[in-house]
This record gives sequence, C-alpha cells and structure tokens, in this order.
Amino acid sequence: MAALVAHDLRGLDAHILVTGVRGTPIELLRDNRGWSEQEWQDGVDRLIGRGLLEPGGTATPAGIDLHRAIEELTDQLAAVPFATLGEAELHALRQALQGAAAAVQSSGVLPFPNPMGLPRL
Repeated sequence: MAALVAHDLRGLDAHILVTGVRGTPIELLRDNRGWSEQEWQDGVDRLIGRGLLEPGGTATPAGIDLHRAIEELTDQLAAVPFATLGEAELHALRQALQGAAAAVQSSGVLPFPNPMGLPRL
C-alpha cells in the first residue's frame, strides 16, 4: 500500500495496471475484487489520462516503468523484517512455509496464472 500511495495510485488502479503490463485477464481481477464494469472503465480512463495505459488497455512505457518501480519498492519494504535473519533461519522459515504453500496450491483456490504473479511450486 505504501508503494501505491507514494505513486498516487488506488488499489483499483494497481490492478488495472497489472492487466496492462502482464496481460492478466481483466475478469480475474475485476470480478474477484468486486469492481463493477463502470468502476473498472473509470479507472482505465484515469490511467489513460495519466499516460500509463494505451486506449486499448496495454501499458505504455511509462506504465511499465511505474509498475516496475512499485514492484521494486514493495520488494525493498517487504525485505526489512527479514534483514536480521541469518541464512539458517531463512532456510528454516522457507521450509516451514513450504507445506502451507503446497496446501494452498493443491486446493485449487488460487488460479494459475494468478493476480499476484505467483508461480507454481
């Protein structure tokens, strides 16, 4: 959220930008998040007005750059809590989370491709 706020984007805007950058199906994001077609279109128009999307919905170079900057800032901010962990502790954490990740994946609840860009295990 901090990365979005820093770049003057709403949650809806971020999801629309992802569809323009990654080609994620609009329905996957719009419908799962409960936005109406009109809300989505208003967001598209807003991003077109900012020069981040082409009229057809694909990201402009500026939109691609902004998406990359947001992802990088998000990664930097998310890394802070783990900075004090040693390699052995990070390995143990990965091992502990592996089972939960496998259970989520095998449940079928999370589609592939998915809005988060998570790969299959």
